Amino acid sequence: MNDGKFVQRQTVWAFGFSAEEAEIIGTYIPTNAMELVAAECATDILVSDPLAVLVCTAGVPWEEQEQLLAYYQEVRDFSETVIFVGQCDPKKIGSRITVYPDFEALRGNLKYALLAAHKRKKTAESFSRSVSYALIILKEITENPGISSKELSRRLEISQRSVTRYIETLNIAGESIVYDRKKNGWSLEYSESLLKL
Repeated sequence: MNDGKFVQRQTVWAFGFSAEEAEIIGTYIPTNAMELVAAECATDILVSDPLAVLVCTAGVPWEEQEQLLAYYQEVRDFSETVIFVGQCDPKKIGSRITVYPDFEALRGNLKYALLAAHKRKKTAESFSRSVSYALIILKEITENPGISSKELSRRLEISQRSVTRYIETLNIAGESIVYDRKKNGWSLEYSESLLKL
């Protein structure tokens, strides 16, 4: 039961694997928040935001392999876990792409690789959410001097304690946010933020 909340499933792309291999991969998906999808071409993968990409070089045309490798070489800072199975040109494989010599070698590590990918994605999402909340709080305090923790809590739909933690974090980062007792709320001490929001 998801309490009426929308649950977005994370995609694990499988490209070039046989139907039997794809079925085996599906058994290693560690959580219901993930789904295995068979890619028909490299573009399927490149236009999505996957959790993981699994490529069997034996089942993928050379041009499609080149397209994927060129993309991952150019982007370099991608968030998904990328795994190639089979023969690959070592010069074209970046340090963030894992290569297994065959399907059996992948199979022995797949569950752990997917769990690590899931954890990494959750950590990145949590960090992004925290930065977003901090910046929204800073913007609200800048635009509404004297805004209370209660009002910030209501607007952002987070606890008042979380609001206080984000304000503490902003102060550590160099902002001068103070509690104004006259207004019973938060204000910038020097009426200006270090960031121009």
